[in-house]
Amino acid sequence: SSGRASRVRGAGGRPLWRLARVRGESKHTRLPCTPSPEFAPEAVVEAQIEALQECCFERAYALLSPQARALVGPMQAYINRMARSRSYRPLVGHARATHVRRCQPSRNTYLEVVAVAGPGHDKANALYCWILTRHAGEGNLKDCWVTDWVKVVDDPKILAVLGIPAAGSEGGDVGGGGSKGPGKH
Repeated sequence: SSGRASRVRGAGGRPLWRLARVRGESKHTRLPCTPSPEFAPEAVVEAQIEALQECCFERAYALLSPQARALVGPMQAYINRMARSRSYRPLVGHARATHVRRCQPSRNTYLEVVAVAGPGHDKANALYCWILTRHAGEGNLKDCWVTDWVKVVDDPKILAVLGIPAAGSEGGDVGGGGSKGPGKH
């Protein structure tokens, strides 16, 4: 995100930069229930993860992009897909989620990889990549971060790049050595 800085003098008279503000960060401590330009993409992902943990499908669905909604269909179809899909079942009522990697490859695209320990699991047993875009169209979604896709990450090459052992390899579970920072649920 872009910001503003001012130059000040530090110890020994050396110039230092002091950050005055950062734009693009969410001003809210609460998570979004609906798209709003006030929320950063990290907050949107966090809100969907929390909603799926609490089995609040309506809240998770509300943060999908129009393209994602067209793909998954009406809310009841989304609920059925999440509840019945073997690939996405670990997200529903999961025990915890750990944020593995975050990146913003362009001004309007955001990616976040999350390791999830499904219900009844101590270690992460599924890995997902959230793909968000900042909606460029007009109307109530203008400049809002919305989820275009949540992709299962199971390709061994991608796992290797992320530094995560593939299932069945030494280390056993997906994300077994993941971070234990503030992104953990």
